[in-house]
Amino acid sequence: MLSTLDRILIHPDFQAITAMGRKVLGLIIRDLRDNKDFLYMALPVIAPESDVVNFEGSHSETIDAWLRWAERNGIR
Repeated sequence: MLSTLDRILIHPDFQAITAMGRKVLGLIIRDLRDNKDFLYMALPVIAPESDVVNFEGSHSETIDAWLRWAERNGIR
């Protein structure tokens, strides 16, 4: 049985988002600011150079870490 996370990661739409690469980075960051959505799970694939750790079980901590990373890197 697949976990919810596994189902998200193998979903064709998620795969399509990650395939778009860095050109959707700003869009995902804005979505995180506005909606606190689960798209942050695409960010380690799109921005593997980041120092952000996806905190297990803490959606809000992970989003905050990604927003700080984006700010430090001038991504809006």
